[in-house]
Amino acid sequence: MKDNVNIDSQSFQLTLQVERFDNDIQELLHVNIISDMVSAKAEMDVSIKDYEKFVGSIQEMHQNLRGEAILAEPYGDKQFLKFTMDNHTGHICVKGELASRFNGHIQYVSIENEFDQSSLMEP
Repeated sequence: MKDNVNIDSQSFQLTLQVERFDNDIQELLHVNIISDMVSAKAEMDVSIKDYEKFVGSIQEMHQNLRGEAILAEPYGDKQFLKFTMDNHTGHICVKGELASRFNGHIQYVSIENEFDQSSLMEP
């Protein structure tokens, strides 16, 4: 399974970098996102199983031109990323909520964008 994911379209960029822990159950996911003129960096605490399902669902969307991929924290700030394929246009709708902590402050960012499925990663 890919430990790094990069999606790059004209108006939307997403980079996911995995930091695995020794227990092979949980991982820290570093998220960098640019959506139109908004950018955010966040860390999500997710299970390896959920991350692998998310990446697999994105790959299936690329191949089948339909489907949905969701990655969500089960607790904490309830951050999430959701990709949904529009069966009629071949476009991906992405929505998400991220939380970034720095110097004792927390910033919340909600994003929503749409881009062509050709920007999805190859399987």
